Amino acid sequence: MNTPSAETNSPTPARTKYKKYAGWVMAIAVCATGAAVAYRVVVDVRHEDECRANLNRIGVALQNYEDRYGSFPPAYVLNEQGQRWHSWRVLLLPDLGYTDLYDQYRFDEPWNGPHNRQLLAQMPAVYGCPVDGKRAEGITNYFAIVGPQTAWPEHCALSLKHVTDGTSNTASLIESVDAGIAWLEPRDLNYADLKNGGYHSNPRPSLRHTEQVRFLFLDGSLQEYNRNIAEKLFRAICTPAGGRPFPGVAWHLPVADAGEIQTVPRPATELPKTAVMPYLNSPLVPGRNAVYCANFQLAWDRLRDDIIRAPVELEGAPDMVRELNKRAFPRGSLAEDAYVAIAGRLSDNILDGIRSQMTAKFPAVTPRLVPAAGKTGTEGLMAYA
Repeated sequence: MNTPSAETNSPTPARTKYKKYAGWVMAIAVCATGAAVAYRVVVDVRHEDECRANLNRIGVALQNYEDRYGSFPPAYVLNEQGQRWHSWRVLLLPDLGYTDLYDQYRFDEPWNGPHNRQLLAQMPAVYGCPVDGKRAEGITNYFAIVGPQTAWPEHCALSLKHVTDGTSNTASLIESVDAGIAWLEPRDLNYADLKNGGYHSNPRPSLRHTEQVRFLFLDGSLQEYNRNIAEKLFRAICTPAGGRPFPGVAWHLPVADAGEIQTVPRPATELPKTAVMPYLNSPLVPGRNAVYCANFQLAWDRLRDDIIRAPVELEGAPDMVRELNKRAFPRGSLAEDAYVAIAGRLSDNILDGIRSQMTAKFPAVTPRLVPAAGKTGTEGLMAYA
């Protein structure tokens, strides 16, 4: 019986050569893939810069519009029958440098009328994210956050005087994909829909080039937040006046729940025509408003009745002390969750008690305490309202 030789069992020279060549092909393919990945990163970074530049440019245009007209553009313009006809994106064209395109647009027909719909294909590049390769022609990526209590109060125009939360704290636009809204269309993303689940569950705000959600703020700054942004924070950045609706308008759309409307803390120095009165007999000054602060009396009552157990005396015996000592405010007249009025000794950790009550009732407000950092055993009293 003949045994196979080692030469017979060994691969032929041609097969050996093929295997080596296959190895070279594999190595080249890996290197080529790495080069392709590296190239794509460079492209995305470049497009990321272009995307930011688009939003920055829109922010400047919005500020120029406000400077010229005294307000930002409305989210949409209605016709005489109350139908939405024109978008803010059309109104902003001259401020973006597209005067010729603006002049071609006809305001005597709707955005999708026989003439205007021919302009859909001429969407300015500034309205589209360059990374969104799946975007159809004429579809935009930058949307107003629309609602009665937002910076885009529907068909009304917001003025800077109505932004009590500050322009750097109020979002104007949100960047999104897959919304399917044409740039001429008088439609954007509704605040109530975004807040009530749509924002957290819908993938639209997640961009193809980042997992963060990007906002353009009224001051022109860009800020990014995690997709799972807390609803409370989302509400805070989307409303220019603590959740209050735009004043002087009878809204046909639902406004935020009453529990959502937030108090906007403002220092007294910002209210030059308003005096906060600590007691009812405070003198009235012609030409100024007067607001009676009942919880100040409540804090004083607790200092007098629960801590000192005697009339409070202050150096110089100011009139305020006399007035506060001779009266008391009924504790049951104010809802317990509507105020904080507390008094105690610094040695009993009254500062911690104040912080605890404020956190429980007004988590968005940081109490300003003097002394700022009390130490156990420190002598002194504090009344806080």
